[in-house]
Amino acid sequence: MLNSDEHLERALAEYNDKVSALEDSGPREKLLEALVNRGCVLFMMDSYVSAYGDFDDASDIIAEIEDSGGSVDPGLYVKTHAMKGMTIVEKSVHEAAEEFRLAATRLGQLKPGARHFPDGRAIADFCLDCAQTLIDEDMGADALPFTEKSMSQTVGKDDAWSRNRYMEACSMEADALSGSEDPEKAGEYFDEAVRTGESLRPPGSWRTTSCWSTPTSAARSSARGRSSSGMRRRPRGSSRTSRPAMPWRTGTCCRSCAGRSPRRTWVCTR
Repeated sequence: MLNSDEHLERALAEYNDKVSALEDSGPREKLLEALVNRGCVLFMMDSYVSAYGDFDDASDIIAEIEDSGGSVDPGLYVKTHAMKGMTIVEKSVHEAAEEFRLAATRLGQLKPGARHFPDGRAIADFCLDCAQTLIDEDMGADALPFTEKSMSQTVGKDDAWSRNRYMEACSMEADALSGSEDPEKAGEYFDEAVRTGESLRPPGSWRTTSCWSTPTSAARSSARGRSSSGMRRRPRGSSRTSRPAMPWRTGTCCRSCAGRSPRRTWVCTR
């Protein structure tokens, strides 16, 4: 059985062949897809410079297609510019912010079934990663379109995964608003995150109420507080600053409950 590194090496070889075959005479749309796919593989292999090159080339192709009157799938557009921002954020925050802003312009068109986003979960998860990257870099205002898109994909859902992601999105929305001129709104989102967390806790756990009120008040007063996730070269679960731990953060949840990413630290509800 192949391990994860071997799978990535094989995928990289396949996409290298596809890009080479399409670069000279292939349809631009197919080359765009191949470059984005290869860039994602390179990003997962920590080859950030090479990944940036692929996403940069992909963004040029997007501009060519749209300048000639064509259209690009919203999923490809969002993925290209957001991942380009991911690869460059630690080198140039300004350039990364511009890429995330471009990605945000197509969030309204991004629907389940778009390229790279087979369902609402994929949209919610990716938008949380984008939001956390921006919040970590003190760009809370730019994170808001991503937290709101994530909430739109999870609000009102009854399954535990969606409720956990909705809770996370509310917490990040509050983080993003904490440095704004609307601390009351930030407090409302913190309250919503806590209410959702309370609904997820197993019966009989956390019997005292003080553990639910104190962290929330502390979090509200922490204008520079940060959550702990993101598709970054920085290990997931470690941000530059830390706000007081929210009460449902009791340890790393199992992968089957937490989804695809080890960053999840919510209540296990299996």
